[in-house]
Amino acid sequence: MNPVIEQALAFAGSGSPVFPCNLHKTPACAGGFTAATRDPDTIRSMFAAGAPLIGVPTGEASGFDALDLDPRGGSEAWRAEHAGRLPATRTHTTQSGGSHLLFRHHPGMRCSASRIAPGIDVRADGGYIVWWPAAGLDVLHPDTIAEWPEWLITAAQNRPAAEHGRSAASLAAPSVAAVVSLLERLPNPADADRDLYVRVMLGARGVIQGLESIGQLGDDGAAAIGDAAVSWAERWEGGAAANEQEKWERDWSIRDAPLAGWQSLESVASKLIPGYRLERAAAEFNAELPPPSPTAPARRANSDLTEDGVARAFCDDNEGRIVFDHTAQKLFRWDDNRWQLDDKHRVFHDVRLFARGVRETVDSAKHDIGRRRFAGEVERLGTADPRMAVSQAVWDADPWLLGVPGDAICLRTGLTLPPDPKRYIRRSTSVAPAAPGTPYPIWSAFLRDATCGDAELAGFLQRLAGYCLTADVSEEVMAFLYGPGQNGKACSWGRWRRSWRITPPRFLWRYSPRAAGSTSSITGRKWLARGLSRRAKPSPARRGRKARLRS
Repeated sequence: MNPVIEQALAFAGSGSPVFPCNLHKTPACAGGFTAATRDPDTIRSMFAAGAPLIGVPTGEASGFDALDLDPRGGSEAWRAEHAGRLPATRTHTTQSGGSHLLFRHHPGMRCSASRIAPGIDVRADGGYIVWWPAAGLDVLHPDTIAEWPEWLITAAQNRPAAEHGRSAASLAAPSVAAVVSLLERLPNPADADRDLYVRVMLGARGVIQGLESIGQLGDDGAAAIGDAAVSWAERWEGGAAANEQEKWERDWSIRDAPLAGWQSLESVASKLIPGYRLERAAAEFNAELPPPSPTAPARRANSDLTEDGVARAFCDDNEGRIVFDHTAQKLFRWDDNRWQLDDKHRVFHDVRLFARGVRETVDSAKHDIGRRRFAGEVERLGTADPRMAVSQAVWDADPWLLGVPGDAICLRTGLTLPPDPKRYIRRSTSVAPAAPGTPYPIWSAFLRDATCGDAELAGFLQRLAGYCLTADVSEEVMAFLYGPGQNGKACSWGRWRRSWRITPPRFLWRYSPRAAGSTSSITGRKWLARGLSRRAKPSPARRGRKARLRS
């Protein structure tokens, strides 16, 4: 048997629930640390994928809390100062060279970060630790778990944030929208470690505190920033994310030590987002970024005038402006608001212009750069470049982002976000949102007439319309608009459809006496409109399909 599974079973047998963790010390199971269990069969199933570390929830779930001392954060000075006051208790050496001091759970003790002192964290209710002894690290006082000393309880629960030497106002960002936009742009690569994760989450919490202290947070600002931080954490490319929403609510959102803020987030962004420092410098001096020079690509391509060399130079200049969907086998262009299908071969035209600029710098008699075949091969090679290659999965991936003319709307918060090609928004409404309080007499009249004044049904239709603006299907609702005719089916759909440039993908529109070809065609759809003549007699095949739908 896998030795990790054996140790997990043995530890669970002693009374503590366990769950698997990966090498980044994050949970490697659905539900995160809340999925911890003592059940042997569940443990074998959870660890079957080969998770290398064992996680243990702290607090009431296990009966103990942990004082996490991280020397990288400056815990050594505090530990040396209080060495004589700390009781002898079970102590684990951690992977980073720090220590986990275990204490019996104190009612009301919650997780905190650097509240006691820099580099000193508390793991209690709502938290977890990695059980490092199972990884072969040292243990001191293995048979003793002491009670929390009173002085340490006071320090863990009552220490004022101001003692850390930083004011909350110093962590503030320019605005809530700036924070949300940055977190949405920020990548979360597979090689991101826990330190980066903690830095971003503490930075998000810090800007909330900073904006609140200067009165610029607003009613929904904390929720908007929290949602953006959770969304960033869930985008981790290294594997399945833990329950980040629960971790935010039970841990990050209640931390009160101002340790990181806007500057920390910008520092991370400058490392992960190409050109971010230049963007910030241009914004600071109220200057515009210079447009790409038409001769620059030619100079870069001079060293390699093969189709591959020119294709690489073309991709350098058009990263973030052109992508190739390998699922649909189509090219798309960014139009400064959303991604548009290249149905007029504009990309090929751009390649020809690019090649023309290269040709002007070389002897065309020695190179066939001006030939159509050369431009076609540059375009083909460019579609395979990782900077331009995408799949269908990237389009409109955030179910709560709605494209509108000139902007994007976060349907969770109502905030307007600037256009960003990295959101990969293709679908957009045909009109921008009206100002709050704007009357809508035509829609109101339709709802009144179609529902015969039934306010409850009218409210349901309004909620259904709002739900269908998202790509979320968590409600598991599919509405059937059914009737013999002239009862509002086509009218309701027509009014909604004219608000979109293209039919939303999670709708299914069928308005004919013929039924859908198969039940698989309605998978993931949100509603179905059907019209059936009263004189039409269903065929045996149609009756069979209806039976399958009912089952």
